[in-house]
Order: sequence, then C-alpha cells, then structure tokens
Amino acid sequence: MRLQSLITLTALAAILPFASAQAGTWPAGTKDKFLQECESAAGKQVSAAVAKQHCTCSADAIAKKLSDADIKALTGPTAPSEELQGRMMAAVSACQVQK
Repeated sequence: MRLQSLITLTALAAILPFASAQAGTWPAGTKDKFLQECESAAGKQVSAAVAKQHCTCSADAIAKKLSDADIKALTGPTAPSEELQGRMMAAVSACQVQK
C-alpha cells in the first residue's frame, strides 16, 4: 500500500498552514492502519495526544469529504494523483492542531 505518502502528507497538515465529493468509507482495516501510521509520523513532531487528535480528525474528514473510490485510490498500491492528494489535503486542513 502507498499509505506512507498519505501519512506523510497528513502529518504535514498538523504542522504547516494551508493556503465536493460524497462521503466515503474506509476499506476494511485501512482506517486502523492509517491511524497507527499517522500517529507514529505526527508523533515525531507533536505530542502523542495532539497526534491522535489530528489523525482521528483527518481520518474522519477524509471519510466525510471523499468518495469510496477516492479513499480506495488513496490507500491502494499506487500513488494517488496530485489532484486527489490536493483534495485530501483540503479535506484535512481543518484538522490543524496547535503544538
């Protein structure tokens, strides 16, 4: 899976400021894996509690703002398109947390 790209982009959303699809569903097991990897990556930059808050918010935002097909593409074996990465970053931008 190419979750590492997704995790890296999501972890950056916790730190960097950021200058309509229907709700989707995480494929079985991918949300838990996303949360673990996101919290691990974000935890290197912020406290564990802040990382968990950000990653949970991000996972929920992704499910709310992106379609099933989008989420499947984000968690699939190939890198998602730049356009999809941009839409994912827009979805999680509201999840920025204070250090």
